[in-house]
Amino acid sequence: MSEADVTISREEQMLGELAELDLALAKRVHAKAMTAEEPDQINAFSRTYQRIARSVRQSLIAKAKLAREREAAAARRRSLDLLDGFGDGFGGRFDPRFASRPPAPSRASRDLAAQAVRIGETFAAVRPLVERERPDYDETDDLEIHTILRELAEYDDFVEVPVAVLVDRVLEILDYPAAGAAALPAEAEPSDPPVHDTA
Repeated sequence: MSEADVTISREEQMLGELAELDLALAKRVHAKAMTAEEPDQINAFSRTYQRIARSVRQSLIAKAKLAREREAAAARRRSLDLLDGFGDGFGGRFDPRFASRPPAPSRASRDLAAQAVRIGETFAAVRPLVERERPDYDETDDLEIHTILRELAEYDDFVEVPVAVLVDRVLEILDYPAAGAAALPAEAEPSDPPVHDTA
């Protein structure tokens, strides 16, 4: 399928426009923050910039998800077109294995429960770390973390990745890589081996 044949949904167009508008606004606020002199102004502009930047990321994540869903639907349609001769049609007449055979469940559907559990575990671990970094933490931050985790869950090995690694990845995406390291327990100093009296 050529790029000219791809029909982008209105939702994708709107998300793209929102991301462009937010990016333009983020650039303006960033410029204001860079020229501000008063600490209060710098702090206010910086916080505003961070919120707008998060909005840009959320729009891009949502747009990418819609694009993947569109591409997956197109791939499913192409697969069904290829298999159209099977089922009760041509192939089914000569090979009963193809007659009215239901489609095999996808790996995604088999792993759905495991993904949900891993998302919940990672969210419970990462939320307090982000709350500590963001005094104004609210439900939009919850949504952002869940959105990131749902995106990471698209990878085949998501359920095998340790929660600690996923926490670090989420914090890295949120620009808080140090928050995860600070929460880890310090490694114990190696103790001297016991001295045995051989006398």
